[in-house]
Amino acid sequence: MSKSLLTKEHLQAFHEKGYTVVQNALTTEEVTRLHDEADELANYLTTEGYDLLHDLGGIVEPLECGYLDPLPADERLHKTELEAYIKRRDLITENVASWIIKTLAPMAGALLHHSLTYHQKLYLLNEQYIIKPPKTKSLSTFQWHKDGGYYQDPELRKEMTVACWVALDDVNEHNGTLLIGTMQGELHADLGDKEPEMISLPAGSIVFLSSQLWHKSLGNESALFRRVFMPQFSKRPLLDPDTSLPVGMAVPMPNMLSN
Repeated sequence: MSKSLLTKEHLQAFHEKGYTVVQNALTTEEVTRLHDEADELANYLTTEGYDLLHDLGGIVEPLECGYLDPLPADERLHKTELEAYIKRRDLITENVASWIIKTLAPMAGALLHHSLTYHQKLYLLNEQYIIKPPKTKSLSTFQWHKDGGYYQDPELRKEMTVACWVALDDVNEHNGTLLIGTMQGELHADLGDKEPEMISLPAGSIVFLSSQLWHKSLGNESALFRRVFMPQFSKRPLLDPDTSLPVGMAVPMPNMLSN
């Protein structure tokens, strides 16, 4: 499945514009599994007294949100070892890890390495849900940013990574969809005369975003929740220069496309 979803045109678009879109990439079963997990985690956090927006900014990391009992620092092998990652991830929802590894990772690797038959290494950097509650237009807006801009280390900011923005609900201008800018310059204003592109997609579609791309997402003014799942991948482990520990995760992915 993952091999047939991407074409050379997708690769070209990603490297020229910083993003590419694959519509209806997930099966109904896959969307339902992730949709239900997002709700399970959000409900858990709400019962624990957290406000999804005020306390968490709408970001829910499955392995870091407290849903699972925390591990001692010397036992957190799931952040750097594939088998340990799968074992711990399956404690939340079975088969999500397998889907990330077998479906998302090959596409992310093809885009990062600009090859449908890449042989280079690939690492799972992070995974998170972005959940926008209903009627939160002013609170759930994400301002213009580059994903790489969140790193404190200047060298890490330059690192090319890819985010897989997986829509779990239909997304449009009313419930918190994406606005796409440019990869040029330091400010999104460098669009010049070009208007930002607004993305409207059915649930189960994926927008692949470069870490060097200016983008934002609108607030959710609708009466329903808007859920997105967003794993991110890198070409190498991204390490904090002060601690030499991964800034997120650094789980090596099997090379699915070169087998």
